[in-house]
Amino acid sequence: TSNNCAYSLPISSVDLLDEESADFDLVLPPFHGQGLGATCVDVCVWKNIVVTGGLDKTVRLWNYQDKKVELTELFDDEIHQVGLHPS
Repeated sequence: TSNNCAYSLPISSVDLLDEESADFDLVLPPFHGQGLGATCVDVCVWKNIVVTGGLDKTVRLWNYQDKKVELTELFDDEIHQVGLHPS
C-alpha cells in the first residue's frame, strides 16, 4: 500500500463488486522505514511468520500474529528477493 503496511481481507465475506463492504485488517505495520517500502515478501503460515526485503537494505522477519519484527538483518545491497523454506 502507499503507507507500506500489509492488510488482510477475508474474501469469503466480501462482495467483490461493493468497495464499501471490504473490511481490511492491519496485519503488519510499515515494513521498511523512510518511505522506501518492501520490494519482496514471503509467508510461512505454519509458523506465523512473514519475511520482507526492502530498498533500505534490510531483511526483516515478522511475527504476523503479534505484528512485531522478530529479526532484522542489514546487508550491503538492496534486497529484491526473499524466500522461506516450508519446514
